[in-house]
Amino acid sequence: MASALEDALVCAVCLDLFQEPVSLPCGHSFCQACIRRHWNSSGDCRCPQCRRAIPDPLALRRNLSLAEVAEQLRARARPSVPLCDACPATPARPPAALSCTLCLLALCEDHARRHHDNPAFRGHRLLPTPNPGQGSPQTRWAKPDQNRSPNQQVQEALKATKEGILERQRGIERLDAATESLRASLAQERMECEQTLAQLAESLAQLSGQAAELFRRAEEESVSRSAEIRQHLERELSELRKRENSWSQLALRESTGEEALEAQTPAAPLPSEPSHYDLTTLSFGDLRAMLTALHRRLEEVCTQELQRAWRPVTVFAFNPMKTKLQGLDSVSKYATSIQLDPETAHPCLIVSEDRRGVQACTRRQPLPQGPQRFNRVYFVLGCTAFSSGRHYWEVEVGSKKLWRVGLFRSSAPRNGVIPDEAFWLLEGDRDILSVKGKRDARVLSTHMPRTVGVFLDWDGGILSFYDAERGATPLCTLTDSFSEELYPVFSPGLKNDGQLLLC
Repeated sequence: MASALEDALVCAVCLDLFQEPVSLPCGHSFCQACIRRHWNSSGDCRCPQCRRAIPDPLALRRNLSLAEVAEQLRARARPSVPLCDACPATPARPPAALSCTLCLLALCEDHARRHHDNPAFRGHRLLPTPNPGQGSPQTRWAKPDQNRSPNQQVQEALKATKEGILERQRGIERLDAATESLRASLAQERMECEQTLAQLAESLAQLSGQAAELFRRAEEESVSRSAEIRQHLERELSELRKRENSWSQLALRESTGEEALEAQTPAAPLPSEPSHYDLTTLSFGDLRAMLTALHRRLEEVCTQELQRAWRPVTVFAFNPMKTKLQGLDSVSKYATSIQLDPETAHPCLIVSEDRRGVQACTRRQPLPQGPQRFNRVYFVLGCTAFSSGRHYWEVEVGSKKLWRVGLFRSSAPRNGVIPDEAFWLLEGDRDILSVKGKRDARVLSTHMPRTVGVFLDWDGGILSFYDAERGATPLCTLTDSFSEELYPVFSPGLKNDGQLLLC
């Protein structure tokens, strides 16, 4: 029964106990890393056991009960020996093979070798830990000095020290290059922001001038209207005063009935009081409210965007035990499966049946033309467009003389000459790496990679290219404000000297 239980807890892909098991809609379970690796290599999202298609490969449910039972079985089978103190505290941390009597550290075979070869720990004694399963490496490292002369030990220690010095010098060079690239990028961004602010200030100055002209015209019209009303009132006032004098003279003396009747029948009608004195020709209440709302909204948007744009500088930690800069590990967890779209491929490009490879051909293929297909540049797009989140994929370029990989804007035209604003590309041309497209950036390496890793942080506006085999700092990093869907784009060049292959 115990054997049957163990068989039920074994992944059908790696044939080992489950690690972070996930369940598919069909009911079968696999290690999360195993099933994703299987789908990436096959290019077909199906269950490896029943071959049922999985409609949403990203919606995998973790099987917590199965993970707990597998971990309990693994813990029961694991020997009760101390684990390596120098390895990261993860479930896969290896057991200790040796212990240093001076440092009081339990070390695995790899760290024990480095501990012994380091001149700083000369004279430290390594003793085997009580672990029968590690008998071979314990015996080899328990008394290492018996098989080597003192001169050989000194030479090996000197060699290890020189290698460490060279590796750290290279690390400093890479760090300096990354810092210089960051400073250049920040200077470019600052200049563009200042230009945009200057344009905004110019626009506001123009609006202020237009508003001043509007108020000037309103003042002129109001003053002119006021003058017209004043002239009218003054004429009527003069006429009324004449009438007042006439009536006053009649009142001082006794007038006959005929004179009174003549006075009551004026030559002109009696002026009437003006019906209105309204001088307001324009209303500025709505304009003032609009400007107030615009000011408030502008402050809110600027504050939010400045906070969103601020991203702390990532400093890659230098680990003396690993002797290399770590950068690729932090982005490879965003691995995304990508396939090529044959409907977008230039007629001189051949896309493989599994849609994971593309190469150039010598003749133009008789393919249907349309707005989706490139007809001038040797490009082919991926099937999936990205408009949010973080994504990482790798492209094997091998020893091709010319290749390009990167991103293409969904709204950009695909027929005729493609403008530089349409794409962001890393180009390998013989032994030269360069950046093509909307934003220029400095390439931090002169080494031609054989496999290129592409990392996109859409929300953060970051596009980085890596040498996937070396896995250190990016070859180059581009920054921009992405505002639309972006397609992965690939170009194998003009010569049929091999294909670009999605890993």
